[in-house]
Amino acid sequence: MAGRFAHLRVILAIAILTLFTIIWMGMLLIFAVGGIQQAVADRGQIAGGGQAALFAAAGRRYLPLRPYLPIGEPVGYIADQPAEDSGYVRALYTLPPAVIVEGAACCDLAIGDFSSSAAAADFVARDVWRLSADLGDGLVLLERAGRTP
Repeated sequence: MAGRFAHLRVILAIAILTLFTIIWMGMLLIFAVGGIQQAVADRGQIAGGGQAALFAAAGRRYLPLRPYLPIGEPVGYIADQPAEDSGYVRALYTLPPAVIVEGAACCDLAIGDFSSSAAAADFVARDVWRLSADLGDGLVLLERAGRTP
């Protein structure tokens, strides 16, 4: 009788191990498929636009400034948009090797990134800056008013 129950115990142990193996493999398969789906979705987002493409497209706004910017001399960045807008970061990304610094206290030149051309003109009228180049849509290059070229 004892041998008969021992045989059943072995069969039961094998069945339990098989069940746990099937469950473990199923979970592994679910995680693998989910990871593959996420990777495909991420790749499609970047290829079809996505955050990187949006960032690069927004950075193109600053490309017309490149010929005006000196290399090695700090150029300030002034904006009327909130810091979360990340125009400063896009300017850094788009305009190397120019040295772009946030704010303009230390600089004779500054990039003005305003919400409109009217806002840029208003800023120039009330501050110590004069307009060096107007690139449209609120993007300007400013010179400190007392600067000699």
